[in-house]
Amino acid sequence: MAGLISRHPGTGTRVERSTPVAAFTTHLGSVEDLTQYGEAAVRSVLSVEPVTVDAELSAVTGLAEGARQVCITSTRRDPGTPDEVVSWARVYLEPGDAKAVAGDLEESGRLIADSIEARTGRAVERVVQQVRAVGVPAEAAAHLGVEPGSPGLEFVRRYYDASGALFEVTVSTHAGDRFVYETVLQRR
Repeated sequence: MAGLISRHPGTGTRVERSTPVAAFTTHLGSVEDLTQYGEAAVRSVLSVEPVTVDAELSAVTGLAEGARQVCITSTRRDPGTPDEVVSWARVYLEPGDAKAVAGDLEESGRLIADSIEARTGRAVERVVQQVRAVGVPAEAAAHLGVEPGSPGLEFVRRYYDASGALFEVTVSTHAGDRFVYETVLQRR
């Protein structure tokens, strides 16, 4: 929907705005669709730094408390509207994988998981994704151009290899008024 009107049973139709909401829409239904999203949205790396997983980060990511990881903080932009940040993300990798893909981070539009596969042979077998509504954290808000605490969507994606090992976790935040996530379900 363009966000111009809203319909409410029992109260009628209301004009919400005079111009459509500009939203980046993504359709994900497979690992291959996720790869296409990675190629469609341009990544800019903000920082790469070592972290030790604490209890709070472990609860969000599923990574073991005390584990040493490398955190890559980045933004993604829609090439159609390059002045607007679509998402702010933190990607957590094992130090060896981070070292292997360091040269690919800015040079490649592909997903970091795809770079890991190309450099190490470790392939994605399964991605577990959780989506939840959040108040946009202050650091993300600064890059997304929204007020801290404004409505947003948080995606936590856990990437597993064929042996079932978790080798990448991505936590991304999207401004609630500029991002549409669409899922199509079909009867088998």
